[in-house]
Amino acid sequence: MTAVVRLSAESDQRVLGDLLGRGVEIAFACDHRLLADKDDGSDIWIRCDDARKLDVISGTRFQLEDDGRLVHWGHRVASARIPEGLVWKPLEQAISISLPPAALAGRLGPHQRSRLRLVTGGSPTSVAAMCVTLSDLAQWAESASDVRLKRLRFVIRGNRAMVLGEPLPPIEGVFWVNEGRVLIPAGKTWSPAISVSDVRAALGVPNGTWIIWQSDDDVGSVDDSDWMPLRRSSLRAAASEFA
Repeated sequence: MTAVVRLSAESDQRVLGDLLGRGVEIAFACDHRLLADKDDGSDIWIRCDDARKLDVISGTRFQLEDDGRLVHWGHRVASARIPEGLVWKPLEQAISISLPPAALAGRLGPHQRSRLRLVTGGSPTSVAAMCVTLSDLAQWAESASDVRLKRLRFVIRGNRAMVLGEPLPPIEGVFWVNEGRVLIPAGKTWSPAISVSDVRAALGVPNGTWIIWQSDDDVGSVDDSDWMPLRRSSLRAAASEFA
């Protein structure tokens, strides 16, 4: 039996972002009246064949019968009817993903907007890059073999360097993982759990360009051609500039 949740227009609809990728559908109703619930207004309806997938949101929960009648969750007798004429569509088609920071999320309306953010979690993934100080990197490079250096590239971020390749230098630094040329700190993932292509669309970054996403307030991009071969001479020059 299909599970249905009704959200009022006044509820915090940013929680809808947690439902992305769960096979959920959404519909909007205006000026309807339920059989037993005598409140008018503009409500949002969420439905899914797997009720467990809706546990992440709060709202008035029903079981939807084939004839359109609604049974309050945990009850046996229908006490309401779903509004007629609802147009259901996949949630992903009704939500536009906003950029950080949180101020862009705002108060949601019929054109839903969910905040794209970094959260702790994600599947275990091999590290692909690390952020280190320029001085530490330059000192290590002086004694590293040419074969080791040729496998690495770097870009400068202030007095630090982002090093890409493997094996990474055995020096102190912050490790990053690579998800389709989207670099994020190890141990992090993004929420809602959308595809890399959708992340690129939300951030306005074309394919082929690297995204360096350190935090919700620090998102940058780097063209692939901007990654420099890791050479001792260029490291010395960069390190001396910030000494």
